[in-house]
Amino acid sequence: MRAGVELKHVPYRGTVPSITDLVGGQIAAAMNPSGDYLQYMKTGRVRVLATSGKARSPYLPDVPTFTELGFPDVTVEEWFGFYAPAKTPAATIASASAAINAALKDKSVVDALALVGLVAHGSTPQAMAADQKAEFERWGPLVKQIGFTAES
Repeated sequence: MRAGVELKHVPYRGTVPSITDLVGGQIAAAMNPSGDYLQYMKTGRVRVLATSGKARSPYLPDVPTFTELGFPDVTVEEWFGFYAPAKTPAATIASASAAINAALKDKSVVDALALVGLVAHGSTPQAMAADQKAEFERWGPLVKQIGFTAES
């Protein structure tokens, strides 16, 4: 919006159908996790124009970030979280968190995540909650401003 570029949101049922349409020429561009494009980049079937991380991707070191291209508001990083019911005992949460963080240091896990363009990075339940709160505060006003809904 700030750049004055009008983009049309086309909902897809996952990244695979959108990449299929991108590679097939049915759509001009798509924005999905970088790892989903790595195999198509290697074969020259797609060109990644920018990444949305705070820093360049270790898997796409020659691709600039949106910030580098003059769009500092387009900074988003893909992450995955592990959730449990609200009444889960604290000891169970702590044990699960420790096990997950240990797994994320295992070379086989790190290597498997790298195959799909993900960087293994652990956290704590408290840090994850703080990150989610900050993201809600960052994106909430924009979501309201543009009128985005689950049906959009």
